[in-house]
Amino acid sequence: KGSDATKKGGEPAKSEQRREHREPVAAEPRSKPLVTAEAAPSAGAAGRMLHYALCLVHALLLAVCIRAAANSEGEPTRSYRRALSSAALIFVLEALAHVVAPMPHISVGVMVFVSVTFTISPVADETRAVPAMHMGSIPPLCVLWLVTMRLLSYSELVTALYGTDSLRPYHLIVMFLGSVYLCTALERAGFLHTAALKVVTRFGRSPWGLFWALGCFSGTLTVLIPDDIVTMTLTPITIRMCQLLNLPEIPYLFSQFFAGNIWAVTLVTGNPTNVLLAEDLKDTFV
Repeated sequence: KGSDATKKGGEPAKSEQRREHREPVAAEPRSKPLVTAEAAPSAGAAGRMLHYALCLVHALLLAVCIRAAANSEGEPTRSYRRALSSAALIFVLEALAHVVAPMPHISVGVMVFVSVTFTISPVADETRAVPAMHMGSIPPLCVLWLVTMRLLSYSELVTALYGTDSLRPYHLIVMFLGSVYLCTALERAGFLHTAALKVVTRFGRSPWGLFWALGCFSGTLTVLIPDDIVTMTLTPITIRMCQLLNLPEIPYLFSQFFAGNIWAVTLVTGNPTNVLLAEDLKDTFV
C-alpha cells in the first residue's frame, strides 16, 4: 500500500514538473519576433536606398572633379575650387549617410573611388600657394575620414602599416622610394640622356633597330631597378627621342613597357610583386 501511495503521489508531481517545463515554451509570445523580423529588412532597405542614391551623387561629383582636372590648365583657380567643393561635399554627405544608416562596405568603396579618381586626374592651382589634390593628399584624407568615422581603428591602421612577420608593407615603400631616388640621380647626372643619345646615334637610321634597341635598354635597366620606375623615367626620354627623329611615339612606348614588364622577372627587385612574394615565401635571389 505504501508503494502504491508513493506511486500515486509521484505521478501528480511528475506531471506538474512536466507542465513547468512546458509552460515557458508555450508562454513565449510569438508576435514580438515576427515584428522584429519584419522591421529589420525595412530599415536595411532604407539604408541601402539612401546609400545607392548617394553613390549616384558621388559619381556625378567625381565626374565634376575629372572635368575640373581636364580644364585645370585653362582655368586653374576655378577648376581647383570646383574639385575642392566636390570632394568636400562627398566627405560630408557620406558622413551623414554613415551616421543615419551605417553601411561600412559602401563607405569604404566610396573612399577608394575618391582616392583613385584624384590619383588618375590630379587637380592643382599653380597660380596660388595651395596644396594640390593628387595621390599625395587625397588618399591620406580618405584614411583620416575612415578613422574619424570609426570604420578603421588606430590598431588596424598600425597593423596595416607594420604588417606581419612574413609581410612588411613598409619594406616595399622603402624599396620603391629608393628606386625613385636612384633613377632620379641617374637622370640628373645625365646617364639616361647620354644613353638615349647613344641609342639614337647607333640605331636612329633604322626604325626597327631603334625599336629593338629601346626594348633591350628598358629590359636591361629593369633587371636591376623596378619596372615602374624604369618606365616612368624612360617615358619622357622616349617621347623626346621620337620627336627628334619624327617617329610615332606609341610603338616605341609599347616596346619599352612590354620589355620592362617581361624582364622584371629576372631578379627579385625587378617588380614590387616579386618583393612581396619573395618576402612571404622566404625566397632568395638564387
